[in-house]
Amino acid sequence: MNDFSNPKNPEKQFNKFCKERNWKIYKIPELPNIKTPDFFVIANSIPFIVEIKKLYESGSERKDIKKFKGEDGNIEGIHLDYNKEINSIVKKIDEANQQFKTTSSFGVPQILIIYSERFYPLDKEIVMEAMYGKVFPVLSIKTIKNVSKNISKNLPPLIKDRTLRKNKNNLISAVAIQNHKNGMFILHNLWANIPLPTSIFNDKNDRNYLPAEISFEIL
Repeated sequence: MNDFSNPKNPEKQFNKFCKERNWKIYKIPELPNIKTPDFFVIANSIPFIVEIKKLYESGSERKDIKKFKGEDGNIEGIHLDYNKEINSIVKKIDEANQQFKTTSSFGVPQILIIYSERFYPLDKEIVMEAMYGKVFPVLSIKTIKNVSKNISKNLPPLIKDRTLRKNKNNLISAVAIQNHKNGMFILHNLWANIPLPTSIFNDKNDRNYLPAEISFEIL
C-alpha cells in the first residue's frame, strides 16, 4: 500500500500507484529545452497524460507554515496563509498547462496530479478555489442617517482570480490529489478541451468531482 503521508519522490510513488492498479505506465522522454509531462498511462483501456507536481514543505515558497504536534507526536494543527497556498497551486496549474501543449496532439485527457509535503491530505477546497476562483462575500452598504447597514444577505458572492476558464488552461482535463484512503480526489475541469472519463479513477476510494455550469458575474 502506498505511503501517501511522505511524498519525497512523487513520480516513483505514482508509478507504484499505477502498478498496484494494474495500469500501464510509460515515462515520457524529456526533450532538449522543452518541458514535457511525466507519464503516458493506460487505465481501464483509456489512455491519458499525467504531469506530477510537488508542493514542498520548506523553501522560499512557504516559509510561513507552522505545524503543531500533540503529546503523541502527531500533527494536530497547521497554521498557514491559505491565499499563498492557493497561489502555489495556481502556479502549478499554469506550469502544467504549458507542458501539456507538447502532448496536446495526442488527443487524450491530460491530468495534473499534485502531491504535498506540507500537510496531508491536501485540502480539496483549496485546490477547488485555485481552479475555479477565490470566493469573497459581496457587501452592499446602505447609509441612513449616518448608520451603515449591511444588506448582503441576498447578494451572490464575488468570484475572482479564476485559473480555469473557457479560454484559459483548458488543456488540463482534471486536477487530482491524494486522499488518506489510498485513493484520489479528481477535480474535473468544466472547460477542458478533452474531458476526463470518470471510469478511469473508479476505485472505491476514489472520488470524482464534476462541477455543474458555473457563471461569473462582476459586481
